[in-house]
Amino acid sequence: MDDERYDAVRERLGRFARTSDHRDVLAGAGLRDVRALLASAPDPGPAPRRKKAREARRRRLMAQHTAGMLLYTRHVVTADPAVRAADGALAQELLAPVLETTPDTAEQLARIDDMAERPLTGDPPTVIFDPRRMLTYIDGQIATQRLEIDAITDPEERNPLLMAVAGLHHQRAMRTSEVGDVEDALLLVDAVLAVTPDDHPTRPGRLNYRALYLRDRLVLLDDREGYGEAVAAARAAFDATPEDHMDRPMHQSNLAMRVMELATARDQTDLGELDEAVDLAEAACRATPVGDEARATRYHGLHTIYLVRFLASGWEPDLDRSIEAGRTSVEATSLDHTDLAARILSVSSAYLEKFRLHRTPELRGMALSSATMVLKGTERHDPTHQAARHLRDAILAADRAR
Repeated sequence: MDDERYDAVRERLGRFARTSDHRDVLAGAGLRDVRALLASAPDPGPAPRRKKAREARRRRLMAQHTAGMLLYTRHVVTADPAVRAADGALAQELLAPVLETTPDTAEQLARIDDMAERPLTGDPPTVIFDPRRMLTYIDGQIATQRLEIDAITDPEERNPLLMAVAGLHHQRAMRTSEVGDVEDALLLVDAVLAVTPDDHPTRPGRLNYRALYLRDRLVLLDDREGYGEAVAAARAAFDATPEDHMDRPMHQSNLAMRVMELATARDQTDLGELDEAVDLAEAACRATPVGDEARATRYHGLHTIYLVRFLASGWEPDLDRSIEAGRTSVEATSLDHTDLAARILSVSSAYLEKFRLHRTPELRGMALSSATMVLKGTERHDPTHQAARHLRDAILAADRAR
């Protein structure tokens, strides 16, 4: 198989998932790459017995999967009936044997069919990260990487690919709320950890992913009883990370968030656990220098924990610290960051709590101006816009109650 052609077709599919630019998949160069790719991976015939023939069969299936997905995408987006019929027929022929070995392909095709029934509108290059296309892209990545993994026996080469597939399952779960995908991710991570030595440099990171996936499974299941396991996994990741390791502050910050979630999962908030969460988050922020891309995220976490502890205890200095940490987070967040509006809104909610305590026009103005800024900067269908509207209404209601 021509690896260069294979990568070119995959990259074209990836660009389409990111930009929704129909012209990219319909370009003649893409069709030429498909033909060259298929020509470079001849079919060895059914059920080959020799190892070399089995490897050729596997690579042929990889080529058919990637080529078939591009052809099927062309079938969906083209306005030419002849092209639609030809590309659709060839895609189905190529993908038929792939469906037998990678069942995820069926779901992928169903999503592409759904795209055909509900075509996008507007200028294609401006329709960024359409959820249906991203899910289709993720499905394809899972199917392709599983085919690649099947032929690899060396753990050092195999384990990073398994972790990548686990991450793709997690991404898909976050878009579909399917618990099964998170459980698949956990099974893959546990299998990798089982063969990862305690002193292996990648073990702390893999433990950290396990903690994240455990937590997200609890969220999807609405399970308030299992946070102890997520905390234990996050603590294992932090404890396994050397003092001078660049990821130690990240693992420390993640542990802080898991401890906070455990503290608030019970009927009565555990202030002792919140104290531990604050200590961990403060240390992680101190270890993150100005200019580090992670600074905004870690200070936002610290802001959240301070605010949660204030709401549980009523101790006002925590509210002041929450506002300060939140402002630091917002200042460190780039203007084009997807979380900027949510972080501004979170600081606004802290100002609302401060306004409820002191009822000054200055505090009302700080809370209201931030919420209004988010309202003006987001679209009505955006959940952050809706949250900003609710927060603005709460600020006005608190003002009327003076």
